[in-house]
Amino acid sequence: MQSKRPGYPKNEREKDGGMVISSDNRSLQRGRRAAARTEVCRPSLVWLPDDPENKMEGVVLDLNPRGLRIRMLDEFPEGTRLKVQLMRDEEFQVPLSQPLTVLVLRTQGSPDGFFDHGTLLEIAKIRKPGPVRPIRVSRPNISLGASNRMFTTTSRNQRRGR
Repeated sequence: MQSKRPGYPKNEREKDGGMVISSDNRSLQRGRRAAARTEVCRPSLVWLPDDPENKMEGVVLDLNPRGLRIRMLDEFPEGTRLKVQLMRDEEFQVPLSQPLTVLVLRTQGSPDGFFDHGTLLEIAKIRKPGPVRPIRVSRPNISLGASNRMFTTTSRNQRRGR
């Protein structure tokens, strides 16, 4: 069956600046996000793990299960590990959750003097519990009496000959 797609030359742009069609089948899926982002505006405190006393203020703009985008006045180079504490209030007094460990993947400056940091969330590995011994539950010993047969009235009367 022939495709209904127009016959663009592969790996080349059209003269009018059309889109590039790659020769592989996954070309249209490339460039999509690994996880959908959620736009938020959450105040946060950011600090280096080596210097927990020097906390800087920032705002988390986007978050998803894989990472965060943090806007700050300070710039951190790529590859820096940070601790991020999401805050409940705008005065940076009440924490919302436990501090998160993130890795800075990209930094982008703006003309306003802010820096957006794209970070990857580092999830702590959960230790496997030690050996677990099986639990055996003993069945209760219930005595039902000498006879556990059940007869109906008609079958009992037929045996006696009545």
